[in-house]
Amino acid sequence: MHMNQIVRWWVAGLVTVVAFAAPTWICATLALPAVIKDPGIRWGIAGALGVAVAALAALWGHSFATSDADRDSTPTSTGANSSDTLNQISGGIQHGPIIQGRDFSEPILPKTAPPHLDAREQD
Repeated sequence: MHMNQIVRWWVAGLVTVVAFAAPTWICATLALPAVIKDPGIRWGIAGALGVAVAALAALWGHSFATSDADRDSTPTSTGANSSDTLNQISGGIQHGPIIQGRDFSEPILPKTAPPHLDAREQD
């Protein structure tokens, strides 16, 4: 573990703690006292909001701490034609291999038509 990565984890942890403490304190002491008089309920609601914000900050912090700028800046080549490959598929989760139209040099047609698509009528 490099020093840079240790610093990133410390920053991620500090941001998560602040993301919990700040909204919790602001809600419990400034925003909610005019609406909710009972301190137990007020701190409970403020704590729930703080936990929700801290969870989002923890998700960010994990990706921040585990990202490696050196790895992102150096392209990796896995095959002979990897520089020619461009796959842009959107619109959902794809199960199985993806074949795009530009992957073929000529149309691919079945050798014979399926029986239900045959043009001849059978009596």
